[in-house]
Amino acid sequence: MFRKLTQFCVALTLLIIVLGSYLRLLGADPGLSNQTLIDVFNKGSGHIYLTATLGLLVLLLGLFSWRQHQCRFAAITASLTLIVLVGLQAALGFWAKAIVVMPIVIMAHVILGMITFWLLFWLYLRVIRQQLV
Repeated sequence: MFRKLTQFCVALTLLIIVLGSYLRLLGADPGLSNQTLIDVFNKGSGHIYLTATLGLLVLLLGLFSWRQHQCRFAAITASLTLIVLVGLQAALGFWAKAIVVMPIVIMAHVILGMITFWLLFWLYLRVIRQQLV
C-alpha cells in the first residue's frame, strides 16, 4: 500500500508541476472564485484542487510510514520532510498569488515543487529496492 501510494504521489506531483508551468505560461489566474465548474477548470483552479489532494495524500503517506518494516527510518524521515515541504509550498503558493510581481517567491515555489518531486521519487525507489532484496 505504501509503495502504491508513493507511486501515485510521484505521478500527481509531476502532473501538478507540468500543469502549474502550463498555467504560468498562459498567464491564467489560478484563484478560486464563484464560477461554473467548466470555468473553474479552464481558468486553472484544477491546479489548486490537485495540490490539495497531494497535501492530503502526503499526510496519509506520513501515517502509513510508521507501518513500514524494511526502511522505517527513511520512510518516516522522508514523509515528515515531505509534509513540511508541501506546507511550505502551499504557503508560498498563496503568497505568490497575493504578490504577483515578486519572482523570488515564484522561483522558491517552483524549486520546492522540484524538491518535493525528487524526494517522493527517491522514497519510491527506496521502497522498491527494499522489496526486491
